[in-house]
Amino acid sequence: MKDLIKRLELDSLQIDKDKITKKVMRTKEDASSEVRKQRSVVLTILTKMGIYVDSSSWSSVNDYLMDSRIAGKLLYEMDETELKALQIKLRSILWKSTLEQKRLNFLAQHN
Repeated sequence: MKDLIKRLELDSLQIDKDKITKKVMRTKEDASSEVRKQRSVVLTILTKMGIYVDSSSWSSVNDYLMDSRIAGKLLYEMDETELKALQIKLRSILWKSTLEQKRLNFLAQHN
């Protein structure tokens, strides 16, 4: 009985993994060139922010984007409109952090 339950659990995990893999592949195939460009822009901004360092840092990108205050979705789940809105939000965050860093540098030099 335990073996049957274990096999069913493993089969269930494999089915979930297969569904996710198929969804990713379908989304990748369906993505228009404009969506791919927008994703590239998002990754460029995330690189400037220090979140996307190289192709092995997807977990940090996913964790950051899944925050409901940022996007609440993974990058491949977003459409063109959502990607453009995300770019505006990320640029704003980057700009504010740059201003704060400049302010801190100024204070460090003048204190």
